[in-house]
Amino acid sequence: LGHDTTEKEAESLQEMTSENPTARSRIHEQARDEDGSRTLPGAREASKNMEAKKLHVETLQQPIERLQTDLVLAQAMPAQEFRIAPILLLGEPGIGKTYLAGQLAQALGVPSEKISAGGAQGAFQLSGSHSTWTSAKPGAVVTLLAQSASASPVLVVDEVDKIHEDKHAFLPVLLDHLYAGTAQRFRDEYFEMAFDASSIVVGLTANSIAKVP
Repeated sequence: LGHDTTEKEAESLQEMTSENPTARSRIHEQARDEDGSRTLPGAREASKNMEAKKLHVETLQQPIERLQTDLVLAQAMPAQEFRIAPILLLGEPGIGKTYLAGQLAQALGVPSEKISAGGAQGAFQLSGSHSTWTSAKPGAVVTLLAQSASASPVLVVDEVDKIHEDKHAFLPVLLDHLYAGTAQRFRDEYFEMAFDASSIVVGLTANSIAKVP
């Protein structure tokens, strides 16, 4: 998140109008851990762990191999360029799509968070809602980073084939997070600050490609 960004947010806490300052302060303090810096997972070790996962999810060999390729590439890249491309896990219900996303988090040694796109109420679930709103709270992206010691926790967006255009701009905000250029300056409306979320690993799931927007 960065030292300068978190210190700027500390100043804004003095002027906040949110009805839930305790939650805001708690998440902000978590974000300030290690001066706002986060560690990257060991790509080589994670690749070995994913190889072991093949024994347990035989129906998902192809996505596991795709993830391993990204991990091999990550080993050769400078740390600041570490990125695993977002992956869409496609298939019928019950084949283990969401399970695999959880297994990836285990292999990387990072926490994970799941959002149901089908039940999404709006973009604020990802990017937070302004602190002046009733029941305002931070978005899932900044919260996941703040509560993790890693720059690459796994965010699972479930059932993206059930996203509806009337879901209050959920899709545009999700696309901003999927593209590395905009994810580097991802904005949380609750904290009114931008931060680098480009190293977060995003796993999407869908039952039907025809309905994926």
